[in-house]
Amino acid sequence: MPPDASSDRYDPLPGLTELPAFLIGKLSPRGRRAAAIIGVLLLAGLAVGLYFGIPAITESKQERAAAERRAEAEHEAQLVAQLRAEQRLVDGRGTPARGLEGAAAISARKTLEGDLVNGITRDADARVQSGEFTHSIRRVECERYPRGAHGEDPASDLGSATGRYTCLAVTADSPHTALSNASAIGYPYRALVDFPTGKYTFCKFSGRPGEGSLTRKVAVRVPRACGGGP
Repeated sequence: MPPDASSDRYDPLPGLTELPAFLIGKLSPRGRRAAAIIGVLLLAGLAVGLYFGIPAITESKQERAAAERRAEAEHEAQLVAQLRAEQRLVDGRGTPARGLEGAAAISARKTLEGDLVNGITRDADARVQSGEFTHSIRRVECERYPRGAHGEDPASDLGSATGRYTCLAVTADSPHTALSNASAIGYPYRALVDFPTGKYTFCKFSGRPGEGSLTRKVAVRVPRACGGGP
């Protein structure tokens, strides 16, 4: 090769991590100072952006969380209103037992039990017709409440003037199998009867699994007027 021949050799490009230092090394002293100033300005801008940006992001998250809490509270309030409307009190009157004794009193009290069943049947049928209930009613069954209470049926217990009942407006029956007992599902009711006057009050509630009941976090107590309470 002639001595005056120009060399076509070149420095190979470095890797990505070494590229900034490589490029700065190619700059003149003035260019390096300018690059340093630009770098400082960029870092300052980044710091300012983080200073103002992080609180804005935090505030935005807090606003979203507050909006979610408000929406949840509104939904819960709507659900409580729905449940209270669902378990509206219904009053009725049937056969009184005032002034009767012995077998005559028990007969009148049992007739009042039948009057209660008829009243709940009418209420359930009306809710089916209005669309509140989605399944038709086969029958209504009532028993002493609480179920595990010891003693006689309320109608036979002449020592008590009132009786509490749990009732079910049955929509379907599940037959007995080798794995399960026979059972019924439907819309649950609670009732309180006053045997001497023949008055009764009942309400639909959603505290027991059945047709139309949902798993809800919101609990609305069954009113004492229709047999609620401990």
